[in-house]
Amino acid sequence: MELGTSKIDPALVNQGVWTDFVIVGLGEPVEVSLRLALMNAGTNPAYKAALQKALDPFERMLSVYKSGKDIPATLANKINDVGRRVFVEQIVLDWKGVTKNGQPVAYTPDGCLALFDEYPELQTQAEAEAQKFARYRISLLEDAAGNSPSA
Repeated sequence: MELGTSKIDPALVNQGVWTDFVIVGLGEPVEVSLRLALMNAGTNPAYKAALQKALDPFERMLSVYKSGKDIPATLANKINDVGRRVFVEQIVLDWKGVTKNGQPVAYTPDGCLALFDEYPELQTQAEAEAQKFARYRISLLEDAAGNSPSA
C-alpha cells in the first residue's frame, strides 16, 4: 500500500455519494436510493456542531445520571429524536426512488424521518454507511472509473 494515495476527497464529503439500499417490506423488496453526505460524524464539523447545539439543552439533565442505564426512557427517546433530526438535516442530502401513491416524493428531513419510522432498519444502515470513509477515497474512485495508474 502506497502512503498518500488514498486521500479522502473533501468535495465528495460535502456533496455526498449516492448509496443504494434495498428495503425488504411486507411484499416485494423495495429499492430506495439515498444521497448521503457520508462523513464520519466525529470529523464532519457541520454535523458535529449541529449535534452539539441540539444536545446542549439536555447536557444539564444528563449530568445527574451516573450511567446510561439510569436515564429515563422518555429522556432517552427525546435525545434519540434530536440525534435523528440532526442526522437527516446534516447527513442525508437527497433521495431517489421514494414514492407515494406511485408519484416521486421530494426529499425533506420530515419525509426522511417518516421513512426511517416506517423502516427503522434503513436508518441503522444509513447511519452505518455514513461512517465509512472508503467510499470517499480518491484512489478507489479513480480505480472504479478506470482513471488510476493501476487500472
